[in-house]
Amino acid sequence: MALIKKKKNGSGFKMQKIRENIDLFLREKVKISANTLLGFTPFWNVLFVMLLIILASQHSCGGRFERFSAGEVAPYDIVSPFDFEIPDEKRTTERREEARRNSIDVYSYDSRKAERFISSLNIITDELSLLPPEQVSIPSATDREHTPSLDRILSRLPKDVTIYQIQALRKVSQDEKALKSIILDLSRIVNRKIVTSKASLPEGKRIIIKYYHERKEEIVNDFNGIIDLSDVEIATGNSVDKLTHIARKEKEAVAALIFRMVDANLNYDLSESVRRQDEAARNVPPVVEKFPKGSIIIRKGDQFTPNTLNILELIDRRRPARFDAAELLGFVLIFVFLIFFLWRYDIYHQKGFKKVSHLHALMVSCIIVTAIIARGIIWIANSVADDLNFPFNQAESYYFLIPVAAGAMLITLLANARIATTFSIFTSFVFGVLTGWNLHFMLYSLISSFAAIYGITQYKERTALLKTGFIVGVVNVLSIVALVSVQEKIGDTQSLFLNILNGFIGGALFVPLLVSFLLPILERLFAILTDIRLLELSNLNNPLLRSFALKVPGSYNHSLILGSIAEAAAEAVNANPLFCRVAAYYHDIGKMSKPDYFVENQMGGYNPHEKLSANISILILISHVKEGIKLAKEHGLPQQIIDIIPQHHGTRLITFFYEKAKKKVDRNVPEPDENAFRYPGPKPQTKEAAIFMLADAVEAAARTIENPTPARIKEMINKISRDIVLDGQLDQCDLTFTDLEKITSSLVKSLSAMYHRRINYPGYDFDHIPPKTTVEEIA
Repeated sequence: MALIKKKKNGSGFKMQKIRENIDLFLREKVKISANTLLGFTPFWNVLFVMLLIILASQHSCGGRFERFSAGEVAPYDIVSPFDFEIPDEKRTTERREEARRNSIDVYSYDSRKAERFISSLNIITDELSLLPPEQVSIPSATDREHTPSLDRILSRLPKDVTIYQIQALRKVSQDEKALKSIILDLSRIVNRKIVTSKASLPEGKRIIIKYYHERKEEIVNDFNGIIDLSDVEIATGNSVDKLTHIARKEKEAVAALIFRMVDANLNYDLSESVRRQDEAARNVPPVVEKFPKGSIIIRKGDQFTPNTLNILELIDRRRPARFDAAELLGFVLIFVFLIFFLWRYDIYHQKGFKKVSHLHALMVSCIIVTAIIARGIIWIANSVADDLNFPFNQAESYYFLIPVAAGAMLITLLANARIATTFSIFTSFVFGVLTGWNLHFMLYSLISSFAAIYGITQYKERTALLKTGFIVGVVNVLSIVALVSVQEKIGDTQSLFLNILNGFIGGALFVPLLVSFLLPILERLFAILTDIRLLELSNLNNPLLRSFALKVPGSYNHSLILGSIAEAAAEAVNANPLFCRVAAYYHDIGKMSKPDYFVENQMGGYNPHEKLSANISILILISHVKEGIKLAKEHGLPQQIIDIIPQHHGTRLITFFYEKAKKKVDRNVPEPDENAFRYPGPKPQTKEAAIFMLADAVEAAARTIENPTPARIKEMINKISRDIVLDGQLDQCDLTFTDLEKITSSLVKSLSAMYHRRINYPGYDFDHIPPKTTVEEIA
């Protein structure tokens, strides 16, 4: 059973290795295909020309009016190129307000109020007629006691009536004939249309009377049939005044009580009136100003006004899209010239300076991506601005939201500032074309791009993008103010504030967001290693470095020391110090496969090479390069760091085991092949790889010096560097003898600081501790 289980485990391990090899093979195939496409220059040239022609044609650049400023005198008559209408918002607003004013007021008529009044009056008089006089009296302030009948009567009357008025009404209710006469008169009065005051009716206008219970309405022109509460009060007094059996004072009390019970049945309906006013305003069609084709918009010698400039801008925006052969030819020539000179610059840079991986494809990609984003923002601005109010209806204000500096920042991070400066000049022309040959926006994009280049080269920490974005935002604001001043439009403060706000948002927010999104994609696609990526890899808590520290602590400690001295040496020759420090952390990760076979990890003093032949030992040592490359690819390390793993050894001879092999060779057997005891290479291809080779060799040798004085360290470094040069290890990199001198001086300084001799502490002679002496006895 144990044997079967072992076989299963072995077959599972083989399947896993096969899958890993297949994945690695597929990744390499994809990588090769991507490199082939990225290096195919004709494809990128054609893509550049075709896409930019499509993007530029969407803006209808041809035939646009010149740019004029408010107050400027028209140099010639400007006529409409086609039939054109623009909305007149001022006149439309005036007409809609007039429609509101002319809307007929609505009054609600409740015909049942008269019935309720007569019914309530009959009930009150009937109940009062049945009450004895002593029950209708004035109670004391502390003892208000009424009969249930009086309470019912009081609940139907207004709250502030007096007992005297109730007693007077009781007298009237005792006379059935007189009461009937009064109710008949009141019935005729309250069945008319009653308003609170006739003065509230609109003078000289009509009203709509909406019948509350009958669901009908009528328009009333004559208000003679309408009375108000003052008319009701007079009519009530006249009716009660006919009574002869009660005193004058009692008549007045009864008339006042009855009048208090009457309410207006025709009232102004505010909500319905407002609704109809709004409906009337909505039904007013927008007023448009028509400009037939050929009509004069402004005559020669007249001054441009904001309204005239707005008309010209609207005509430009609504100009029918046309793309004739002449315009097509013009665009083709412009963009062919641009891509030709961009391509020639790429060739010049690759020959004369440090090469950048697929530089032409990188620059074309950044231009195309930023141009597409710019075209999208322009389209949205032109589509939305017409429906907004001033100053938000000016589409050009939103062009400042375009993250024009994003491309320059990306090129600076992925290549260098020199290339980014040239890139900015090309992209400024592209943005100028996309914005309708706008010279001021072309200058704005150039200044913004230069600000991004300056900002991103000043910062090397993780917050570089945010800091640079803020710098770009501030520069955008200042450049907008400068350009507006040149155009003499500084008086338009609302538009200026909107432009400034959009420019700051476009630089401080949109540029860092776009760069942070595109940077990892372009890093992976073009296999470019940026300082930001290096900062991420420098985190010692990432899983690979933590595993490296746990499995091979000696090699890990050596890597940290090597990173420090290699970084200082790189600074001395203007190489990339951050790259040297980070690459040092990973250069020996292949030793994790067999850590005990490397002397820095042999903590117990046991050396497994003592029982192995030199040929086997050399295979184990060299294998850590292959294992390191494989492990680095599995963890997705950048190719530049992977290249350091074999190049820092180059094709150097492993002298110790070569001499060991030579000692054991018999006289009749030929000496071992020196090439079999060399690393497979390649030799260092860059300054950074050469620095690694020198630093790695001298750091290991410095540990063997018994008395590491600066003079001895310098002598050791000079000897090792001389051997490396004579061995031809530095023939394939761009390192000069001046650089070599600076590197050796830096290494002497760094190693002398690390391995300097310290004074002996009194009582502590660690080289002559008696065998039986314990640490406690020393203390």
